[in-house]
Amino acid sequence: MSSPPSCRPSYHYTASEGWLNDTNGLLYHDGEYHLFYQFASGLNGRIAENMHWGHAVSRDLVRWEELPVALQPHPDFGQAGLAAP
Repeated sequence: MSSPPSCRPSYHYTASEGWLNDTNGLLYHDGEYHLFYQFASGLNGRIAENMHWGHAVSRDLVRWEELPVALQPHPDFGQAGLAAP
């Protein structure tokens, strides 16, 4: 029995789970492209309170490796404050 086809796009980055928005910060460094994007998981209808900045890398802009979160909400700074994990 074959696997069902993936609903994920082939040439457009998507996070493995959660909500992704506002991709920006694409840069090239030491042979890799780095992509940063707004990301939220476990939403429960509260996107702004769970906003993180995701990070992915690629050598060819087609195959991407999702890396750990680059910035995450910090309890001392409230909803608008982010800090490196």
